[in-house]
Amino acid sequence: MLQSEVNKKQFDGSFIPKGRHDILTVAIGKPEHLGHVQGIRSRVSIRDIFGPPRQRNPSRLVTREEVTAMLAQAKAEVEVTLEVRLQKMKEEMLMQMSSQKVSNAPHTPSLTCHWSTKESNIVQLPSKDDPTPNLEQCFLYVENIKKCLVARGRIHEDVVKVTIEEVKIDDADIPFPTDKIKTVKDAKGTFTLWPKRLVRMPQNSETPSFDKVGEKMQLCKLSSWDHFVLLAYGGSFPPRIFKAVPDFVGINNYQVFVENEDLSRILIDGDQTMTNIQIGMMFLYQMLVSSGKDKQYGFLCPRYTNDNETTKETKEEYMNQRLSEGDKECYFSLFLHLAHWQLIVFSMKNNSILFLCSLHHKLNPAMKKSCEQAMRIGQQVRLGKTLHDVKNPTWITPKSRHQPPTNLCGFYVLRHVYNIITAGLIELTEEMFNDSSPFSQSEIQEIRRYWGLFMLELHNNNPLNE
Repeated sequence: MLQSEVNKKQFDGSFIPKGRHDILTVAIGKPEHLGHVQGIRSRVSIRDIFGPPRQRNPSRLVTREEVTAMLAQAKAEVEVTLEVRLQKMKEEMLMQMSSQKVSNAPHTPSLTCHWSTKESNIVQLPSKDDPTPNLEQCFLYVENIKKCLVARGRIHEDVVKVTIEEVKIDDADIPFPTDKIKTVKDAKGTFTLWPKRLVRMPQNSETPSFDKVGEKMQLCKLSSWDHFVLLAYGGSFPPRIFKAVPDFVGINNYQVFVENEDLSRILIDGDQTMTNIQIGMMFLYQMLVSSGKDKQYGFLCPRYTNDNETTKETKEEYMNQRLSEGDKECYFSLFLHLAHWQLIVFSMKNNSILFLCSLHHKLNPAMKKSCEQAMRIGQQVRLGKTLHDVKNPTWITPKSRHQPPTNLCGFYVLRHVYNIITAGLIELTEEMFNDSSPFSQSEIQEIRRYWGLFMLELHNNNPLNE
């Protein structure tokens, strides 16, 4: 009997349970066995309860060729979409550029600079009798020291959009050339883009002019830092070799090979190359020589302490020799580990090693062991004792200046060395460096300027490689 029928009879009173003749036995149609409980065997699987699984159609495997075809189709669809978007952006830029003619109406600077990717828009320049008072006149430079001032023009936007009115050097290349407009002469009477850092405003309220030679020389005068920026970004720096001064890192005829990319990296808050760090160390050592502190402080060569540049045996041999043969009171080792620059300072006077990391990481165990060994050997030679009688050095690991989420570790290690040298610190303690606040932007910029100006000095003093 179905359970629904039993429930119905029980509800209307026609079914009256009696003894073992209850609703359960009637519903399942089996009388209850007397004297025992009906159960199942101890080992029962899911299949025994729910039966065998339903047969399903096996899924078809996708072949490698089909995957390649689907990827190619998706790539083609993305390229078509991007091409349509780019074309639309070009059309919008052209429409905006063509609508921005030079006029006598008051000029409102735009916060966004739009330009054509093909050629500049020709404009009708105002006559001499009808100047454009609302547009400031300016001088335009290119990224080349020998040809710094190349034209005079007017600023049309708050950023870098200008029109060229008067040309000084015809064949000077413009910063953003097109297929048809490549030089300053080609760009005369057109809208063109110019880097804001290469735009100089007149020094007085008079109309700029190129009439007098004296005025030309005055307008072309740039600061030393401007010259370095132009040298770094202008691509006019040929690869060359710079020789370090004697006793820089305890290696005779020590040389550093520098390329144009190394210069431009100094200007950005990014990873600094091994070459750049060595140039920064050369600047700091020159500062030591100039102040007479080169007898107190010395440097270890980062190439010889970096595992990626040399073998473990060569590194330890160099460190042992440098600390035992030198007569300095402090040695700086700029250590590169996992693309991060760290600073190790050996204080020979109080037999301690200072470790500073701008990310507060621990020192590599292998390097730590090499430092302790070199320190003990150096102390053995200085004190005239056996290695057994020399105490292990004391480690100083303060929570020093912590860099923000940028790649400024190269600037941090150089700034630490600069601070130690200028303060004349010899006996280093943890309290001196227990400041975890980041260096200020002015402190970083100061090191950047010293760094770049020293590079410019090397460039000017070494015009050609012999």
